[in-house]
Amino acid sequence: MRIITTALASTALLMSTTALDAQDQSTLKCYLSFGQNIAHNHSATLTGTPYGGPGSYQAEFGVEFLHPQSTLLVRPNAGYTRILSKEPKIFETDTAIIMQDVYDVLGVYAGFDLVYNISKRLPLTFTIGPSFHWWSVEKQGVIPIRRSQGTRDVRLGVRGGVGYKFNEVWRVDLAYTMTEWRSIPGARNNTTGNPPGRVEGLNPSQPSYFTLKGTYTF
Repeated sequence: MRIITTALASTALLMSTTALDAQDQSTLKCYLSFGQNIAHNHSATLTGTPYGGPGSYQAEFGVEFLHPQSTLLVRPNAGYTRILSKEPKIFETDTAIIMQDVYDVLGVYAGFDLVYNISKRLPLTFTIGPSFHWWSVEKQGVIPIRRSQGTRDVRLGVRGGVGYKFNEVWRVDLAYTMTEWRSIPGARNNTTGNPPGRVEGLNPSQPSYFTLKGTYTF
């Protein structure tokens, strides 16, 4: 809860500051987005599957305004993202029963996008901007138990994508987010048979993902 509160408070400050800097306040709009995540790179390795079902979603709130000097739209945002694992497989040998290691990758984030109109004739846009994630990676068990893998510090990433605007209210976007979870092996009490100084999962780890989302602007 403290992580979520910190993220939302930081984003609220970012939104208020950037909105006050916008000279034309009549362009200020709010939006809500919701979509599905597809795991890529290390997030697909952690979850064991590219798509973890409808629960692998992203929910986002943001504001949008025109930056008069650059004529670009700016979208400060904050949200919650989930990249879920598949059901872990169980392997039986002559001496033991082994369960596959899979992890849910959950996080809150804040950032902003810069929006560029690709075409004057078509309502297509290209977006890019920084993102700041607070990840929670949880190992899945049979019972089920969720074991946190630690490392919840803020991690810098970047998000880029393309969008199609149906009208002034609705649009759809396909975005790709590159982030970090662990940059170097972390120290931890070793009870899993891993080499000293390493923890479960990947070391280092970059849980990137695709998001296909719809947006309502108001």
